[in-house]
Amino acid sequence: MENDSYVHSSSASFSNNDTPISPTSPDICSKLQISPGKTKYWIPNCNDDVKPYIGQIFKSLKEGIAYYKEYAAITGFGIRLGTSSKARDGTLKLKYVVCSRAGFKENVNSQTPQNGNSQTPINYPVAEQSNQPEDPNPKKRCRLSNRVGCKARIAFKFCGLRGYSVFGFEERHNHPMTSNLAKPFLKVNRSLDIGHQKFIVSCTKANIGTMKCYRLYKESVGGYSNIGATSVDFKNFKRDLKAYIAGVDAQMLIEKLFRKKEVCSAFFF
Repeated sequence: MENDSYVHSSSASFSNNDTPISPTSPDICSKLQISPGKTKYWIPNCNDDVKPYIGQIFKSLKEGIAYYKEYAAITGFGIRLGTSSKARDGTLKLKYVVCSRAGFKENVNSQTPQNGNSQTPINYPVAEQSNQPEDPNPKKRCRLSNRVGCKARIAFKFCGLRGYSVFGFEERHNHPMTSNLAKPFLKVNRSLDIGHQKFIVSCTKANIGTMKCYRLYKESVGGYSNIGATSVDFKNFKRDLKAYIAGVDAQMLIEKLFRKKEVCSAFFF
């Protein structure tokens, strides 16, 4: 179980000498405060009716998480599910939702077993048809991490028939909020709905690549900020689609030809 000392009001920990710094931009996404220990904290700037508060009741945990996700989308930061605690009967009695920049990425390459060999990275599953020997040390992409150990989070506690209440809320971040210009590209503001998926499938049938498909969609909606997804989301969906139909794509083609033959008796293949 994590330490619950953070659950008290976050704004009360500042002294009277705190100096809020207002950005020069008219779109104020957050306000900066400096603690007595000279630690910088950014507090999201939003209306009080959007901000969660300790003691707030939700009918279900899903509703509470959705409320915090909406708060994060408005103020300009990402979230992810944190740790949880269950009762003996399996009831989820405590759930944490943290900032997406909480914690730090573990450096796998720095871990060395007792035999002196470096730890082998995770091997992704390969097709059973492949007879190639497994690479003991497959290459991994070197990706930068944006985690900075942010402590902003919310905790939901089960309160019986009433549902879940906000047991703890830390609104301070140790990093600035996303600008208004970049908010549409946050993960909490992105989703590939059925319209996106149908458009990608239609472009695939027309032999249009993923990036050209992405640019075409941008032109149809009026700009990148109106797409609701990134080019990586488009690529990932097409990758997953190919993986889903792998091994049965030939059968799908044959069934399509049979359907054409049912419609047109003169059609043959």
